Amino acid sequence: MLSNTGSKAKNALLRLYNRTCNSGATPSAKRTAVVVLILKKGKKASDLTSCRPISFTSTISKIMERLANGRLYYYMEDSGLLDENQARFRRHRSTVDQLVLFTQSVINALITTLWQSSST
Repeated sequence: MLSNTGSKAKNALLRLYNRTCNSGATPSAKRTAVVVLILKKGKKASDLTSCRPISFTSTISKIMERLANGRLYYYMEDSGLLDENQARFRRHRSTVDQLVLFTQSVINALITTLWQSSST
């Protein structure tokens, strides 16, 4: 949606976002959601635990959350606040990276142990 809007609309959203960040107050539309209960398959409608809630929030709210997430992500990355081995929720890192690091640590420990035991 945002990619199809003009520059005036994008600038208006950016001003709204910056004003929200600077003031610390969120627009009322951002604080509200419409909650709809969806009945789970094979469950009785009379039991509330048989339903799962779905929250519908405003599009502007979602855009502002995404902007905040992007700013926070880049701040954390650029400031070096995340451990180098932290992979979850980071771009260009995966579970495979973690498995390779773990495997390499195990191999290094085994080599060190074998080397120390053979030198004594």
